[in-house]
Amino acid sequence: MEPHRIRRLLHSLGAKEKAPPLQGFLTTHSPVVLREISAEQLMLLRRRDDKHTALPVGSKPDVQGTLRRFPEAFLAASVLVCEGASEVGLVRGLDQYNTAIGEISLSALGVELVDAGGCDHIYSRANAFRSLGYRVTVLRDDDKKPDAAVEAAFIEGAGPIHKWRDGWALEDELFDALPDKAVTALLNYAIQLHGNDLVGDHIKSTSNGKVDLPGCQGKITPAVRAVLAKACARDGNPFPAAPGKFTVAIFLDEQPPGTAASSSAVRTRTPDRLAHVSQETLLEARCPSG
Repeated sequence: MEPHRIRRLLHSLGAKEKAPPLQGFLTTHSPVVLREISAEQLMLLRRRDDKHTALPVGSKPDVQGTLRRFPEAFLAASVLVCEGASEVGLVRGLDQYNTAIGEISLSALGVELVDAGGCDHIYSRANAFRSLGYRVTVLRDDDKKPDAAVEAAFIEGAGPIHKWRDGWALEDELFDALPDKAVTALLNYAIQLHGNDLVGDHIKSTSNGKVDLPGCQGKITPAVRAVLAKACARDGNPFPAAPGKFTVAIFLDEQPPGTAASSSAVRTRTPDRLAHVSQETLLEARCPSG
């Protein structure tokens, strides 16, 4: 049924009225339905130990807000909560690459990605899903850390999370791990989008005038990588707003098919340098007991 017809049907049943005129029981796999009604109108059906249980979704603000923004995730079996759009883009790019070479996709495994919208919102999103029995894990930067107690409680109940090295963000990991050709390609893409002047001015500003654009277009040194990582991560930067997916496309396109990862992992082709996100770990993330 088309989305506008679904909305019309729900309105005709009184779903938007404070005192609904009738009681109806409907089953759905449509994110349109989930977005249109309130969380307190929803029951989540779970099968455990050969029994089916109806779990009220409830009306907590975290749950309601998450339902409005990510209704598709409520229809998944497992949820990967990413700190931001860059992490979502990275994982999607890796997933598309793996799918193109014959690996099983995240969607086929019942995994949905959620953009937390920043470090401060990661665990409000993750715990909203975990409270409803979803298998959940987290992928985050480490330049800004969430509340340690909140994170520790989540790990104790849900299992391991995924983060970059101590104090590093995605941009740091990418520019440290990518081969020279991929670093140059990403820089050229920024120039293509915004021009030499803007990109050059931003690099100078980030490096306090110590490095300029021509210096970044020559030999790719550790110092150049560090400057580009900072320039890419800085607010208002001229680089792609979510470089993860684009960078993965550049990087992985260089790799011969024989170097592909196994179906149990979504990762880059640079072992031991750029952290990987394991599908196997995600799918084994523990549900809360009871």
